[in-house]
Amino acid sequence: MTSQAVRAGLREVKPILSVDNEEARKRVLNLYKAWYRQIPYIVRRYDIPRSEQQCREKLREEFTKHKDVTDIRIIDMLVIKGQMELKETAEVWKQKGHIMIMCYKLLINRRNFNICSTIKSDSKIIYLRVLFSYVNYFFI
Repeated sequence: MTSQAVRAGLREVKPILSVDNEEARKRVLNLYKAWYRQIPYIVRRYDIPRSEQQCREKLREEFTKHKDVTDIRIIDMLVIKGQMELKETAEVWKQKGHIMIMCYKLLINRRNFNICSTIKSDSKIIYLRVLFSYVNYFFI
């Protein structure tokens, strides 16, 4: 009975896209390069009040946030989500507000706001706090 449970726990899981770490690494680098190339177009199309350099810093921050992930299946899922986000952004399926929330999180981190403590509360409150902070920062 116990040996069957151990064997079931040790079975090999199928990869999603990548077969090994090197292939997953290549996929991540290709995604990073694709985002990096799209940043000038994103800044112009969405007319966001951020420089390309600030957006590139945010891109680097988002990728380094997941630097400790080692499971190939999780890496593949993050790459798939990143590709979907890139497609939605490049095809202008998102609105300017969605892009500004992503870019504004960099500013929040720089100004040492602690938004993580309010994540347990309602997500609408968090969105409104970020939105009103953005409005106060740029228009007052």
